[in-house]
Amino acid sequence: MRVGQFCTPRSRVSVLTPNATIRDAAALLMEKGFSSVVILSSDAKDRLENCPPIGIVTKTDIVRAVANATPLHTPLAEIMTSHPLTISVDAERDAAAEVLRQRKKHHLLVVDNHGSFVGLLSSWDLVREMSQDTRTYPWARDLFTHDSYVL
Repeated sequence: MRVGQFCTPRSRVSVLTPNATIRDAAALLMEKGFSSVVILSSDAKDRLENCPPIGIVTKTDIVRAVANATPLHTPLAEIMTSHPLTISVDAERDAAAEVLRQRKKHHLLVVDNHGSFVGLLSSWDLVREMSQDTRTYPWARDLFTHDSYVL
């Protein structure tokens, strides 16, 4: 299955601008129940749908900032991951899982053939998609319990 078939579409991704604060991001993540917020390049709220992503802030970034006593009014530009990992909307599910595993990340920005941001893929999206396979193909569970399979 291709990433574009099960990623969170851009219209449902939480977004903020670099000038938003750590407090803003934490409140948004708690309200939506998400684990990340994509940072877009513009401060013009009415034009955000046309803005390219420039970073991502995750719950881990917020926890790290709090642990380091970073003030909650600090702009997200100071804690975000710039140039976040991307993957093509046409990439296969297993390729996305491998990128996340190798890079030890939990989020990928999904881009179309022109490099435009079209969605977000989280490790949770992958787990949900892969669990569908084990329900549809119960015999596949044996593949994950075999002694030779190592993560």
